[in-house]
Amino acid sequence: MNNDNFTEAEEGIENIGKVQRELTGIITSQEIINKTNELREKLDNLARNLPNQNDFSNIDKYFERPPRDLLAKLKQVSARSPQYQQAYTTLLGKLRQNFSLAIDEVGKIPMKQRSAKLRPINHALCFIPDELQAPFKAHIEEMTTSIKNEEQEYKRDLDSSLKCADDNEHAFMKMSKLAEQFKEKNMDEFSEKMNEEILRRLQMYQTNLQSSLDENDMQAALDIMEKIIQYKRSVSEFIPGIKGIYETTRKSTIKSFERCSKVLAEISKIEKPEIGEKALSNTIACVNFSHKQDTTDGKFLPEIAMQNCTKDLKIMRDYFEENSRNYQDALKEMAVDNLHTVISISKKWEKLLDRVKDFSMKDGAMKSLIPDVQNVATHATMVSDVSKEIKSLKAQLNVELISDETTKFETKREEFFSQLKKSISKLKEIDAKLQDVLPTPVNAKESQENLKMKAKKIGKQLLDTASKPELNQVECDHFRKYYEHLIAFDKHLSLPDVEAQSTVDTSTVKVFEKVTSCCKEFANSGKDLGKAAEALVAVKLFAENLPMFDSQINTDIDEALKKSKEKHGPKYITDL
Repeated sequence: MNNDNFTEAEEGIENIGKVQRELTGIITSQEIINKTNELREKLDNLARNLPNQNDFSNIDKYFERPPRDLLAKLKQVSARSPQYQQAYTTLLGKLRQNFSLAIDEVGKIPMKQRSAKLRPINHALCFIPDELQAPFKAHIEEMTTSIKNEEQEYKRDLDSSLKCADDNEHAFMKMSKLAEQFKEKNMDEFSEKMNEEILRRLQMYQTNLQSSLDENDMQAALDIMEKIIQYKRSVSEFIPGIKGIYETTRKSTIKSFERCSKVLAEISKIEKPEIGEKALSNTIACVNFSHKQDTTDGKFLPEIAMQNCTKDLKIMRDYFEENSRNYQDALKEMAVDNLHTVISISKKWEKLLDRVKDFSMKDGAMKSLIPDVQNVATHATMVSDVSKEIKSLKAQLNVELISDETTKFETKREEFFSQLKKSISKLKEIDAKLQDVLPTPVNAKESQENLKMKAKKIGKQLLDTASKPELNQVECDHFRKYYEHLIAFDKHLSLPDVEAQSTVDTSTVKVFEKVTSCCKEFANSGKDLGKAAEALVAVKLFAENLPMFDSQINTDIDEALKKSKEKHGPKYITDL
C-alpha cells in the first residue's frame, strides 16, 4: 500500500478472506479477522484520501512519485471498487488542470525566465499518462512558439521604435509605452537594450549639440535639444541617465544664450556685423524655443537669464538711439565727417536694426523682450535725408550766375557767389567723404563743370563785348555786368580752367585800347575844338559807364588835358 500497489493489496486481502473461509470451523482466529478488517479500512481510507494527498501542483517533484505510475495503478484497480475509479478520475482531472495551469503560468513570468521554466515542464511530460502527453506537448509547443513570437514582436517593436524615435511624437509615445511594458513584465533584456541604445544616442546628441554651440549654430543645437527633451518626457522615468544628459545640455545651451545676449549689449565694440546678427538670431531662437518647450521644472530658460537678456537688449537700443541722435545733429549742421561716422554705423547694423524693429512689432515671445526702437533712424532714412541735401545743394548750384539782383546790388552779388562757394565746397566734401556710404555717386564734378561752363560763357560774353569797335552806354552796361560777375566768380570760386583773371585782363586791355584811341584822337584834334570835345566826351563816357576803370581813365584824361594846355595854352582849355 505504501508503494501504491493497490491491486496487490486488494488481491492480498482477497486471498486472506479465501483462507479464512476455507478454514471456517477448523481454525478461527479473531486476531486475523481484526487485522484483516484493519487492512481493509486502511486501504479504503487510502483510496479516499488519494485526491487530497496528491494535487500534482509541484511539477518539479513528478520524478519522485510520477503521476503516470499512480494513475496507472488506480486505473488497474478501479474495476474492483468505485472508490478507486473516483480517485482515478479526480486525480486525472487535477493532473490535467495543474499541468495546464503550470504551462499557462509560464506566459505570466518575465520573458527571460520563460524558456528556463518550460524546460522542467517539458521534462515532466514523461511522468504523466500517455493520453495526456500529446495534448500537453502541443500546448507546450504552442507556448514556446507564442513566447518566441512575442519576443520577436517586442524586438521588432523596440527596433522600430528606436529607429523612428526622432521622427515624430507618435514614435516617442510608442517608445514610452514599450518601456513601461518592459518594466511591468520584468523584461530586463529588452529594457537594457533600450537603455543602452537610447543613452548611446543621447550621448551622441550631447556631443553634437556642444559642437553646434561651439560653431555658433544655435538652431542646430536647439533641434538636438528638442529631441533630448522628447526623450526626457517619454522615457526618463525608466532610464535615469537621461535627466543628467538633459541637465548638462540645457546648461550648455543657456550659457550660449547668455553669451549671445552679451554680444548684443556690446555691439559698439564688434567689428563684423555678422556676429551681432547671428547673436540676435540665436537669442530669438532660444527665447522662442523656451516659450514652446516649457518643462515641468519651469521654463527652459531661467528667469534670471531672461532678465539679463532684457537688460542687454536695452543697452543695444541705447546704442542705436545715441547714433540716431548724433545723426540728427550732424545732418542739421551738415557735418560731413560726423555724417560719415553715423551712416557707417547705421549701414553696419542695418540688418540687425531692421530685425529688431520687425520683432518689436510682432506678437510672440520676443515682443515683451525686444525694446522699442521705432524712433531710431534707419540707414535708409539717413541715406534718403542726405540724398535730399545733396539734391538741394545741386539745385543751388544749378542756377544762372547773373540776375537782376546780383547786377544791381554788389552785396547781393557777393552773397550769391559766397553761397555758391559754400555749396560747391560742401558738395565736393560730401563726394570725397561719403562716396563709400552712399548708394549712388554724388558727382560733384558735374556740378563744378556746369559752373565752369557758365563762367566761361560769361567770359566769352565779356570778351565779345570788349572787342566791339565802339561801346555805347548799353554795351558798357553789359561789359560792366559780365566783368563784375566774372570777378566775383573768380574771387569766391576760383575754379581751374575758367581763366577768369586772364579773361578780365584781356577785356581790360581791349577797353583801354579804346580809351587810348580816344585820347589820341583828342591829342591829334589840333585846334578843332569840336573834334577835341567829341573825343573828350567819348573818353569821359567810358569813365562814367565803367566805374571799375574810372580812376585810370580820369588819370588819362587829366594827362591829355595837361598836355593840351601846355601845347595850346589855358584859353584853349577854357574854350574846350
